[in-house]
Amino acid sequence: MEILNGKNLMGGKVLKKGGTGVLKSSALQHSSTPALRRCSYFLGPGSRGKHSASPGTARKRAGFTLIELLVYMGIIGFILVTATSVTFEFAQARAKVGSLREANRNARLVLSRLVSEVREADGINGGGTTFGTNPGQLSLSFATTDPTRDPTIFSIVTDGSGRRTLYLQQGSGPNLPLTSPKVNMEEFVLTDLSTAVKTKTIAVHVKASYWTNDLLFAASAILDTTVQVKRADGFSN
Repeated sequence: MEILNGKNLMGGKVLKKGGTGVLKSSALQHSSTPALRRCSYFLGPGSRGKHSASPGTARKRAGFTLIELLVYMGIIGFILVTATSVTFEFAQARAKVGSLREANRNARLVLSRLVSEVREADGINGGGTTFGTNPGQLSLSFATTDPTRDPTIFSIVTDGSGRRTLYLQQGSGPNLPLTSPKVNMEEFVLTDLSTAVKTKTIAVHVKASYWTNDLLFAASAILDTTVQVKRADGFSN
């Protein structure tokens, strides 16, 4: 500390001893003044003032690096692609199941109604029935059982797009579709299993397919059954 005429610059008195200036306690007291404290706070070695920034803090304020950003974008992109793929496959599987369910429902409906009508009929009209071809046609007689249902005819009608629909007409009533517009009756084949000494019996083969141009949703149901006329025809079987 510089000493001038027995006084230091801070205003403290100096005692000289052997040519060396010694500060009184007043000078020491002044050393803790706000001005010096501020100087020590901002400029002192090893200071940790609030205005000093550590390297880690500066790096955090700089944000993400390009490599980190690319890695994050890659992870997010992978998750999105995987989720989209799983969702698409699930939708396809669900549509496929729906197509198969629709085809199977229509095939079962056709067989159920046909079997019911054959069992209640008086007999099979040979002239109005077509066996062994696709599509076939079945004509049942109800002359004595229920004349309003005589004859009962199962037949295939093909529209302009090539889709086949199975129709049912009873007596003079309207010709009504049995199968859904969503289904194509690809196969409707009747086989006569009757003999001269046995009850009139026929085999029925049906194939119902979901009507679509998309192979991913294509589905078919194939069913076969045999049915006998239950009315008395003179035979025991």
